[in-house]
Amino acid sequence: MVPFLNIQKVSVVIPTFNRRDMLQKILTQIYSQDITGIHLFVVVVVDGSTDGTLEMLESMFPQVYVVRGTGNWWYTKSMNKGFEVVRMLRSDYILTLNDDCEIPANYLRTMMMDATECPEDSILGSMSFTLSKPHRLTFSGSFAFRQWRFKYINYHKTLSVIDPATLSGIHPSLVLPGRGMLFPLSLLNPLKGFDEKFVQYASDYDFCFRARKKGAKVFITWNTCVFENTETTGLGTPWLQESWGDFLKGFLSPVSKNYIVKYIRFIARHGILLLLPVSLIFIFVAHFKNRFTQRLH
Repeated sequence: MVPFLNIQKVSVVIPTFNRRDMLQKILTQIYSQDITGIHLFVVVVVDGSTDGTLEMLESMFPQVYVVRGTGNWWYTKSMNKGFEVVRMLRSDYILTLNDDCEIPANYLRTMMMDATECPEDSILGSMSFTLSKPHRLTFSGSFAFRQWRFKYINYHKTLSVIDPATLSGIHPSLVLPGRGMLFPLSLLNPLKGFDEKFVQYASDYDFCFRARKKGAKVFITWNTCVFENTETTGLGTPWLQESWGDFLKGFLSPVSKNYIVKYIRFIARHGILLLLPVSLIFIFVAHFKNRFTQRLH
């Protein structure tokens, strides 16, 4: 186990695109945390924002390390560019967050303390809930994976109305989203960061799969959480209620959660290749089903 006092440097990496006000809020929350004993760095990757994000960072958060993207980096390349700065800073740990999330006042300290309860070289994730009330759970971990039908078995049903305060403890999880994922810098080099073949989605899940294959453990803490703005989440999310045209186009878009090539790559790497056609059928059925069943209102 890693003694808490030895966790001296933690770098928070946040990719952003034209979400100045949301980014300002999450940065304010980060710098308002009790981080006694932690040397905190924040790296913001601004991928072509034109809404005054750079000016806001310069005037309000001059201590932030800013990486400027081309506007075509999207999530995964933005994260890897942020990781390059983290390597330069020689941080002990990396915490990945999204620009449209919010965090409670004790978030960083709870994540750091819970990391000391995990085996060395573990990845620790956060529960996530909707920012809007009543809070609905969007992820609390997956305890099983049915390869043949490419289905994650989660601890709780997505969009269940649950009070975050009623859940606690640290639990194994096969995968984690990048919104609130903490891991040691020592995992970056052997895994070569996030895989940029997954342009916008699945690079975080793929990172967890590859880490476990190298012997790392993956956990999720229910002792704290992040709150996500569900109105700004990515294309292909069921509760966005996109038009049927946009929904179907998403299967061919590299920046949609539904992107079919993403699933083919993931199955080829982590699933059962011989059952690829069967897995794809189940994936299509699941997306159509979720479109009707995963609703916020």
